[in-house]
Amino acid sequence: MEPQAVWPLLDCSTAGELLQSVKLRGPHASVFLQEQAATLLANMAAVPESRPYLAEQRAVVGLLCFLQIRHSPLQRAPEIAAAERVQQKSAIAISRLCSDPVVAAQVVELQGVSRLVKLCKDKRERNHSDGVLVACLAALRKIAANCGTGAVEELDALELVQPRLLDSFLLYSSRPESYV
Repeated sequence: MEPQAVWPLLDCSTAGELLQSVKLRGPHASVFLQEQAATLLANMAAVPESRPYLAEQRAVVGLLCFLQIRHSPLQRAPEIAAAERVQQKSAIAISRLCSDPVVAAQVVELQGVSRLVKLCKDKRERNHSDGVLVACLAALRKIAANCGTGAVEELDALELVQPRLLDSFLLYSSRPESYV
């Protein structure tokens, strides 16, 4: 998203209105609506000046709810793909917002670390998506950088934040390794 496009969105309180709309629909909110909301929040979070506004609108709470989305064998392929994108975009937005230590602490307080760890360790939770894995690893590393590794250690998942991102990725990636 062009950084200049964020200012009209901030002026119109778009993120807050969108989150409220999704919240009002509750469990009946379309996965495609959730995808659009997560994408907008991730794009807005890319602009550092918009992060305080997103924190004020409690975007983290909505994003953590979006991380709870799961695919179902009863869903069609487009819905399954959209659910994957919701998880990935939500984790990206959380990672960007966690540049602020206050927001990172909020994620820890809201038990978001637990869900991020589960998405990393359980391939089925993320529909075997390595894109979701990378986004969750980035979010966990940003949280650990700002809040310490205590919350990750409590979940016996220190390997997700130490030593190198590539090592963590290879450990939990869905792709089979080649030893040739």
